[in-house]
Amino acid sequence: MISKKVLVPAFIVAALGVGTMFRVSLIQAISTSPQSGLVLYLSQKLGVDQSKVQTAIDGYRQQELSERQKQMTETYTTYLNGLVKEGKITDAQKTTILTKHAELQKAHESTDWSTKTIAERQSQMEKSRTDLETWAKDQGIDISYLRFGFGGGRGVRGFGHGNMMRGQF
Repeated sequence: MISKKVLVPAFIVAALGVGTMFRVSLIQAISTSPQSGLVLYLSQKLGVDQSKVQTAIDGYRQQELSERQKQMTETYTTYLNGLVKEGKITDAQKTTILTKHAELQKAHESTDWSTKTIAERQSQMEKSRTDLETWAKDQGIDISYLRFGFGGGRGVRGFGHGNMMRGQF
């Protein structure tokens, strides 16, 4: 029979070891990206270096983002063409809107939203909204025709579905 003098310290050491492993795993899970588990899993299952798997996933995400942005631009262009046909905007205004859309998209993509506090993000969004309202007024364009992530064409009451907060349009 194992004595209590050996069993109790062994149990304490085992409990501390399990606790430490759990803590390390938790810290790794918190400090790494949400995809790190997937990257690790695929790396182990496929026998491929983690950096190669991460590069492939990053490339896929970028490709999907580019495709989605292209599709959204095409849809928006179709919408603006409809406004031109209805006589609500001119062809020159459509071109100006598309140019402004591309400009705002580029500015949004170049901003590192992850380093900004919520207050800074809100301030930036409010400034963008105010600047866009002023720009539209100067161009003689009804603000409700603009769909720049500020509420899906319903004016500029808010950034549509919180996408600006997640770093997406």
